[in-house]
Amino acid sequence: MSDELLNFIEEVKKDKRYESFDAASIKQGVVLKILSFLGWDPFNMEEIHPEYDVKGGKVDFALRHENTSKVFIQVKKGVKNFKKHQGPLTDWAVQEGVKLAILTNGVTWWFSLPLRNGSQDEKRFHTTEIVGQKTEEITKNFDELLSKKNVISDKAFKKAQDIYNQRLSSLQIIDTLPKAWNKILSEPEIWLYDILADVTNDLCGHKPDTETVEKFIALELDSNSGLSGIFKPKMATLFKKSKKVTPVEDYKEQSIEAFAFLGKESKVTSWNEMLLKLCEIIAAKHNNDFEMVLTLTGEHQGSFSSNQYELLTSARIPGTELYVNADLDATVVNALAYEIIELFGYEERDLTMDTK
Repeated sequence: MSDELLNFIEEVKKDKRYESFDAASIKQGVVLKILSFLGWDPFNMEEIHPEYDVKGGKVDFALRHENTSKVFIQVKKGVKNFKKHQGPLTDWAVQEGVKLAILTNGVTWWFSLPLRNGSQDEKRFHTTEIVGQKTEEITKNFDELLSKKNVISDKAFKKAQDIYNQRLSSLQIIDTLPKAWNKILSEPEIWLYDILADVTNDLCGHKPDTETVEKFIALELDSNSGLSGIFKPKMATLFKKSKKVTPVEDYKEQSIEAFAFLGKESKVTSWNEMLLKLCEIIAAKHNNDFEMVLTLTGEHQGSFSSNQYELLTSARIPGTELYVNADLDATVVNALAYEIIELFGYEERDLTMDTK
């Protein structure tokens, strides 16, 4: 891991001027500097070809090896949502057979696999936020995905595929788990019989017949206690349904300056910073049970993960091994924050936000 790159990332984090650079300054003062720390020679056009001509436009930088373009990088000043710019870059990459494409405003870096099937959102597999993520993780991601040695050896592409596949499998699991649970509950005699019969045999030395187990399961499902009664207290908490907290207003046009939890105020500069700080506070109070955030369902399902690459933009929660989605809009953050505190037994009044 390059100390020079680590120090430079820290500099970009602290110096707000980088966020106001024009396109030329971003290219020279951020992109080329990062590439140089990653082993690329900014003065060698055989390695970094600026203003690379493609049918229908120009790519700001083509990273090349042995007369072949390996990575396309496009710079867009001040852009926070690159979706409308991703299409042209993807088309140009497909024309040239380029496997890895990046959109950046200097601070945010969108990584995509242009040759994969699917929509533009599906092709995008990772986002690096220099301001919002830990410096060590940013440096590690840049090294794995963009260093010269990894790009020319195709290790960068293989790593990109691994990240893409991890995220895809995670999304499929998140989508399928509720269906599997509903299937078990709709046909418990099929799915639970063997487990219940075997455990009964282990406890008393006698294995019940099918009819006895089926009658027991039917009575349990019909009883007021429900299946949650057979779980230990912690598991019952994991599977309980949190009430859906709906914000009373749309926060998209509002910024946040501070929030107070249990009467203690914390200053923040963004909604995602507020979410990360709130998670840090709750994790410190509920260290043994904080993984319950992984059980959130509905619109907030998949907001947390133990694998940073399962989230397009992730931030590690201090004091834990979990990551939170760091690319949520204000209204979603607001609703998620209240759902988190409710999950851990707090009241809505315990959290207040100072917005403008």
